[in-house]
Amino acid sequence: MPQYNSALIFGAAGQDGTILGSLLKPCCKKIYKTARSKDYIHVDVSNAESVNNIISKTQPDLIFHLAATSCINHESIQQNQHSIVQGALNIFQSVESLKLNAKIFLASSGLVFENNNDTICETDYFTPSSAYSVARIQSIYLSRYYRERGLKIYTGHLFHHDSILRPPTSAARSIANKMIDIWNGESRTISVQNQYYVKEWAWAPDIVDGILRFIAQDKIFESCIGLGIGHSVEEYIHECAKVLQLKNFHTNQIISKKPFMASFVSNPKLIHSVGWAPTVNFQCFAKQIIADELYRRGIAYKALKNSEWA
Repeated sequence: MPQYNSALIFGAAGQDGTILGSLLKPCCKKIYKTARSKDYIHVDVSNAESVNNIISKTQPDLIFHLAATSCINHESIQQNQHSIVQGALNIFQSVESLKLNAKIFLASSGLVFENNNDTICETDYFTPSSAYSVARIQSIYLSRYYRERGLKIYTGHLFHHDSILRPPTSAARSIANKMIDIWNGESRTISVQNQYYVKEWAWAPDIVDGILRFIAQDKIFESCIGLGIGHSVEEYIHECAKVLQLKNFHTNQIISKKPFMASFVSNPKLIHSVGWAPTVNFQCFAKQIIADELYRRGIAYKALKNSEWA
């Protein structure tokens, strides 16, 4: 991994920002972490002056735009515009005006692409399917425009990736906790909305490592960063049960009026070409999430070891 003098993270309080701050330590002398919450440098990424001031002050080699409201509901359209689109514009314009030779990582999502229930790659067509994808697509076009103007902007299309740092409502954590409740004798049934939905169950530190390897090269500037392997919600439930040595439980399918996509899986061929590959497989992922949830609850389970993120 190349050595850098400094890095600036917008959106450092979230899962990816927290992990990124840790993984950058061996290769970066100074790491500046910004967010709108306490314990971080307070920066509003939607405010051009605020963004320009911190970039001018820190003169970073690397800039990561992770700030976002990851909500697809229409009610979040203004927030998404402010944090994702205006934030990207402010960062790009500041780097250009200050004439910095910085590498910029722009977080995107596989949700910007048409999903025909086949694997998704970076050359697929965009589709404005939600307020969230609209904002992401806008920021991608901004990145392409400023890349043509000479900026080094790396756009990474991310898929599901989790750890104990995700909110408890995330699928991986929610299911793991429900299975622990059954294991603990507090319940006998787990209820899910779509047990046949196939998605990636990626270990977040693996994906963040993929981001770092992505920006370390200078040939590819837009790429999906994902596993390329999907498992259904039902498979994850049974994998969690296997970890806990659970046999007697029931799965209840919740009826929903909302249409479900059948799968959401990446084609990782391009990101593999830069030398990145995940280190945690599906079985180890389930084991790690269960281990961290048990650790959070103060439950000792000798067969499992919690991660550094728990």
